Amino acid sequence: MIPFTPEPVLRIGSWHISAFAALLVAGILVGRIVLMRRARRFGISHAEIAPLYLTMLIAGLAGAVLAQTILSHSGLASIGGLAAGLPAGILFCWLRGWAARRSLLTLDVVAFAVPFASCVARFGCVVAHDHRGLPSESWLAVRFPEGPRWDLGLLEFLFLAALSILFLILDRQPHRPGFFIAIAGVLYGAFRIWRETLDATPRFAPWAAVLLACAAGWLLSQALLHRREHRLHVLRPGMNVR
Repeated sequence: MIPFTPEPVLRIGSWHISAFAALLVAGILVGRIVLMRRARRFGISHAEIAPLYLTMLIAGLAGAVLAQTILSHSGLASIGGLAAGLPAGILFCWLRGWAARRSLLTLDVVAFAVPFASCVARFGCVVAHDHRGLPSESWLAVRFPEGPRWDLGLLEFLFLAALSILFLILDRQPHRPGFFIAIAGVLYGAFRIWRETLDATPRFAPWAAVLLACAAGWLLSQALLHRREHRLHVLRPGMNVR
């Protein structure tokens, strides 16, 4: 079982910097590094991707805070961030007058970087222990002062680390724009549905996670169908497909 350790705090004079705050900033920086490298790979300029990233980041943070404030103890901070960040990105692309395919490609570049950034930021929840779940004797449980229980922040950190590795593996082959948005939505939605079963308080998050997984599942099916049709056309141009 994982031992409990208090959250580290860096003290500089009268300033107190929590590990959570430091890791949140680190996550934002990691996300930007991954994003910029991937944007260059697809020929997207810094002038195009940087304002989009900043817009989605500000909207996502605002959505997360708003969801957590209005729906206290709802567990919707992460999903609230997604619900605000993605529409803000779509609106940004529309205002720029970008074509649908270009917009989807650019948003997919952002989506690819999200697990890497979120993984680092979520480690802040691990050290802060601010998402305590049901009592458990599992080897993955944390021995809190009040007794051993699930640390939901730890579970999400492990999920995001695995998702980041999966993205690196999937990136070895080309995919239709929107593929990584869909994969992230389906897997994160499914994970949140399961994670909420380990929570000690009633939540609205399972319903939001179901909607997220269903919407992303539709997008993923379109991406995979398009890829299959494209491969058939390349292998046998003009063939009849039943």
